[in-house]
Order: sequence, then C-alpha cells, then structure tokens
Amino acid sequence: MNKRALNTISTLDHVEASKGPIPCSNSVEPYLTDESSSFKGVAEKVFLPRCEAEVVQLMREMYSRGVEVTVSGSGTSLTGARVPFGGIVISMEQMTSTPMRPGFQALQFKDQRTNREYRVLTGVDQKGSFMIAPPGITLEIVEEVLKPMGLMYPPDPTEKTATMGGSVATNASGSRSFRYGPTRSWVRRLRVVLPFGEVLEVRRGEVKAVENRFIIETSSRGVIHVPLPTMQMPRVRKNSAGLFVEEGMDLIDLFIGSEGILGIFTEIEVSLTQSRETFQCLAFYPSRFQALAFVEKVMSLSRKPAGKPFMGDFTNPLSLEYYDGCSLKFLDWGGKSPIPIPGNAEAAVEFEQEVDEETLEVCMEKWDELLDEFHPIQTYVAFTEDEKRRLVEFRHSLPEAVNQYVRTRGVSKVATDVAVPEDETQRMIDFYEEVGRRAQTERVNRRLGLSPTHIMSMEDESLIFKDEKEAQGLKVASLYFGHIGDSHLHLNFLPESHGELEYMKNLALEVVKKGVELGGTVSAEHGVGKKFYLEDGTVKPLLELMYSKEVLLGMAKLKLAFDPKGVLNVGNMFPKEYLTEAANRL
Repeated sequence: MNKRALNTISTLDHVEASKGPIPCSNSVEPYLTDESSSFKGVAEKVFLPRCEAEVVQLMREMYSRGVEVTVSGSGTSLTGARVPFGGIVISMEQMTSTPMRPGFQALQFKDQRTNREYRVLTGVDQKGSFMIAPPGITLEIVEEVLKPMGLMYPPDPTEKTATMGGSVATNASGSRSFRYGPTRSWVRRLRVVLPFGEVLEVRRGEVKAVENRFIIETSSRGVIHVPLPTMQMPRVRKNSAGLFVEEGMDLIDLFIGSEGILGIFTEIEVSLTQSRETFQCLAFYPSRFQALAFVEKVMSLSRKPAGKPFMGDFTNPLSLEYYDGCSLKFLDWGGKSPIPIPGNAEAAVEFEQEVDEETLEVCMEKWDELLDEFHPIQTYVAFTEDEKRRLVEFRHSLPEAVNQYVRTRGVSKVATDVAVPEDETQRMIDFYEEVGRRAQTERVNRRLGLSPTHIMSMEDESLIFKDEKEAQGLKVASLYFGHIGDSHLHLNFLPESHGELEYMKNLALEVVKKGVELGGTVSAEHGVGKKFYLEDGTVKPLLELMYSKEVLLGMAKLKLAFDPKGVLNVGNMFPKEYLTEAANRL
C-alpha cells in the first residue's frame, strides 16, 4: 500500500438526507446549561433527530446557511461543552436504537419511566465480542441490556446517565480505567456526520496518519487535507484535554475525545468482554502515609498495559480509589455515609477484584496478607449485591454531598480534574495538602476578620465556632478523592461565601498549573469544553495552560479542514476568535 492510500479515506456516497420534518423540543431552556450550572447559553431552536438521515439533513441545511450548531447529549457535562451560544441545538436523546441488520443479535430494552425504546446490536468476530450502539443510549441502559448476556462494556464511566456519544466525545473513564483504560481503548468503529453533511465511517486500523496529515475524499468539497498540529501530549494514563495527536496515529483517535468539534457520532462500535464476579473492599487507615504505601504496593503488583484482560491474577484489581481524611470527615459529620467511618480514619482505599469460584479462597488470602501488611483500622468487604450497592452509595455520596453543600450556600462548585504521571503522584498529593491548609487558614481568618496573611494557632479557632462539630466541619475547606491508580485525584473546594469562592478559584488554578508543571493534564476525564481562566485580566481557554497558543491555533486549523465555516460546537477547546485567527493564516 502506498503512502497516499494509507492515510486516505472517502466519505460514503450512498447516504441520503431525510426529507420529512424533524421533531423539535417544546422548550430550549433545559438545553442552555449543563450539570455544572457554570454556563448559561442561548439558542433559537432545539432539534431532536431520530436517525442519521435527519442529522445529515440538519447539518447540510445549517452549514449552507452558516448557522452554528451545538450538539447535546444528556447534559451531564461539567465543562459547558453542550451549552450553545447562538444558533441551534441538535440533541441526540431520541437516537436510541441501532438500525436492524442481518448477522447481528439485537438486544432491546424499554425504559418504563420514559417509555423510550432502546436497541443495540451485538456480534462476535476474530477480535472478540462487540456492540453497535446508537449515540443517545445511556451507559446505565447499556449495562441493563448487556447484563443478561453476561457481557459488559469495560470502561464503565462513572456518570451512568451520560450517553455513549458523549462518553466517546470526551474519552470518558471511570474507576475501572485502572485495569481497562479509558473509552479510547475500546472503540472499534465510528460513523460520523461531518459539519458539511457527509458521512464518514472510520474503522480502527484502516487509516493512519502519514507525514502528519490525513486525506479525506468528499463528494461536495473534493479532497480535504487534514494537517496535524505539532505538539507533545502529556505522559499520563488518562487524558481528555484537547485533540489526540501523535505520529502515525489512527484516524479514529482524532475523533475520540474531540468534544464534537469535528463531527457528530451517529453509530458507535465498541469491544465488549465477559462479565465476571467481583468482590470489593474499602479499607480505612490511621494515616495517609499507610494508605499510600498500600496503594504503591498494589500498583507494583498490578502494572500491566491498560486494557489487558483478566488473566487469573490474584492481586490485579479493576479499580483503585482513594479518599483523603477530609473526605471521610465531611461524610461522617454530615451523616451522609452509608458505611460507618472510624473516628480516627485519616484515609481510605477502595478496590474491586475479579474472582471465580476456583480461585476465590486463594485470592482472598493474598489480599488479606497484603492488607494486613499496612495495618488498616477497619475493612469493609462486599460480596453480595446489597453490600456492593452500599459501597457504590458511599462512592457517590461524596460528590453529591459536595454539590449539595455549595448549592445551599449559593456558590458554584470549584473542582479540578488533573492527572499526573505515576511517578509524580506523591508530589501532587503533597501540593493538594498544602493548598488545603491554605484554604482552611483563609476560612478561619475570614471568620476572625483577619488579613489572609495572618497565621493563627489552632487554639484561636475556639473563638469563632459555636461548638466542636462546627469547628471540625468548617475546617474542611477542601477535600480530594478519586482514581489514584491512574494518578488522577479530584480536588474539591468547599466555599461558603462568594469571597471564599474567588480565593478558592485562584487556588484551583494553582493546582492545575502544578499538575501541568509535573507533566500532567488539565483534564483527565471531563474534557475542557468552554472552560477558561483569567491571566492578567485576559480570558484564556483552559487548554492554554497545557499547550501554547500556537498549538491551539494548530487545532483550530485542523478543525477548519473539516468545518471551514466554523459552525459545529464552536467554543469547545478554544474560542471562536482562534478559528478566525487560524483562518487568516491559511
């Protein structure tokens, strides 16, 4: 195969646009924000296409008119990616059934709450089991339809009400990414409606970059040359910040994690694995040093390439999660924990391990030995569905409690999504501890009316708190938890006033900069969407903390190859002005 053929692909020439009316939402209001509530948009109309042909019709019409289009999934984003700033919204919520075709098994599900019907197709080939899914199906429905077949979709992103389309658009991941890697590792094929309304079908392994470019042959625009920007990606296990670019890359990886700026997914094919029995464990420790030593030992026993299947290992967990002492205190004081938390616990580690009947006893002995080596105060082991449900509730109760805390105080949430290289995990945690102490000092000083630079003694706190519980609770100005196996911990600040909010935003910015300094990413799993930061009074895209403006202009140039009019998901990754500047350089 010659070089030109290797990096060349053609759009499909048999895709017709729909001719009939496309349903619209009665209200645009629910589509003007997302889960973060940090952005508020505007839109003229919200369309609800039911099939690929209707998406093609919409994009051909909007592109010809130069109308901006924002794509919406289920609204679980925390970055404003689905928030429109003009034009129309295309919501994928009604694209929930994969068209039938021979040679595949159809799995169907009807959601009794919404009366909506879902369908995926499954098959088996030389690479293993796979699923063909529509973009609007949610991850919780995917889990429901696969469970009776003994199958599972391994990435298992945390937000179960997110859609398949949204999870691919952000390269989403969850706790099991420690074993299985992020979404990217499991995507085999994508059908994508390009901004000008032609359809591209991209299969992994078929089209590779040559001399830093792809070539796309189209019906309406002739040959498109897609130049890749020159950039160095962070050396982390998880990354959802910016476009994926590397030498000799696969074309499918350009679309995964692209946050909708290059096209709209209409069909997604992913690999599946057999589901297996697991047990879970939550271990509480009297110090973070013991907990982190346990983590390091587990990781040294579990270091295998992301996505490697279960091979009968006894200490090779699916997930490895961490909770700092403030997280535990915050849950305990608020009465939010479904599992009793020891009063002297300063850290906790949670893991999930695959097992089978033949090896269960040996596996448990190995884990018991490993746990005992680092002297936990208490362990909670879950075997039954009810016990596992309590652990899931424990894991989910923490971010829910944080969200409730900030809502009741009328302030917005301040959190980070930083991941760093594995060998920099300890330095990042040390920095979390440092900024946490600074946030607590700021809170106490504000209560006393002192300047931010005043250094208090612990005894001074008794002057301003009504009782011991309030004193302890108000000391929790920040907490961190998350996927420590991927060196990816979420730092959450807990502002109780708008004054604290601004101070903590500045601390969060310091944290993100520190993560980048250590070779990490500004976003490991959420994407960057329309997030920004302020530098010397100038608004800049969050991604510019990680890459230079020249790299972002390179990404803008790449987008313009697909979308010369700049109509699709404008503002994600970089602002509209960068598209204009990149266009002026062409």
